[in-house]
Amino acid sequence: MKRMRSMIVVLWLGGMALADAVIFGDGQIDTAYTYQGRLETADDLAGKKISGVYDFRFSFYTDPNGVNRIGGNDEPEIVPTIVTAGLFSLEFHLPAGDMAQLAAPIYLRVEVRRSNSEDPFIAIGRLQRIGTVPRALFAANGAFPGEIKAWAGRLKHVDGSSNLPPGWKLCDGSIVSREEFNALYDAIGDSWGDGADGEGPNFNLPDLCGRFLRGVDKDALNNNKGRDPDSDNRIGENGGNSMNEVGSIQHYATGMPKYNDFKAENAGTHQHQIKTYYPGTTSASRWYVHSSHAGDYTLLHDYSVFTEPDGSHIHTITGGDQETRPENAYVYWIIYTGIFE
Repeated sequence: MKRMRSMIVVLWLGGMALADAVIFGDGQIDTAYTYQGRLETADDLAGKKISGVYDFRFSFYTDPNGVNRIGGNDEPEIVPTIVTAGLFSLEFHLPAGDMAQLAAPIYLRVEVRRSNSEDPFIAIGRLQRIGTVPRALFAANGAFPGEIKAWAGRLKHVDGSSNLPPGWKLCDGSIVSREEFNALYDAIGDSWGDGADGEGPNFNLPDLCGRFLRGVDKDALNNNKGRDPDSDNRIGENGGNSMNEVGSIQHYATGMPKYNDFKAENAGTHQHQIKTYYPGTTSASRWYVHSSHAGDYTLLHDYSVFTEPDGSHIHTITGGDQETRPENAYVYWIIYTGIFE
């Protein structure tokens, strides 16, 4: 038997081509995906690309260790496929199941053997995470769990029912169940809060009420961009992320102007003149003392008196508003949960 060294070069994940998606009346769904790649064997080392018919076997699991297989005792699907110069394209189906079961992360095991042979199947690498079936279905709506959008409508209808699109929830910091919203939790985790229970069964939705959004200040390689000078002081709410991480919060502040600093006009070294008036007159710059014995005022001197110089100085500017902000308009921030409601 020829020993096969196999490798998948192309595997479409979030962008998998969805060939078919059917939701039955009882909540069951059936899906078919296009799977493309390149199959290599030892012959490739000699420059010979393999061609022929090969059986591909697909198994699906809810864990990365390949313990809990979706479909139970049902036989995994085997797809005979023509391989031409190592290249192949085929269609496989995910086992039919309800939305709750298939909303969890799914791990794919691919095995291959020469078709119509008694050779054992050979696994192609490790289990590959393919996300969730709802994520592929959601592509029709242009939304994936964890995606945030602005909603310009009202929250509720007149009768009190939700006016939000199906599957969307308000970003108000609510505590929700990890089990119920497992696709969303798989996407955002505890970034916005751990549900006040640490490793418990809940987590927090983002709380974006009255807040602007700002991009995390680092690139895909985790390099800090340095555009947020206070990124290290960002805080986490409800046990969520802090510092330069998604979900961290930064309270308002006022920075110094970049080009024209705030300042009071500098009057230089100066004095202030003090003037007095004799009671009942308008005679300025005359100082008097009052005699309690004579009951009259006596002229002390006939010139102005000045305060001591205070040197060159500036004065604190007071006033201002409660926050620094651009002109803005209210919308509701909503997040896609991945749950058909």
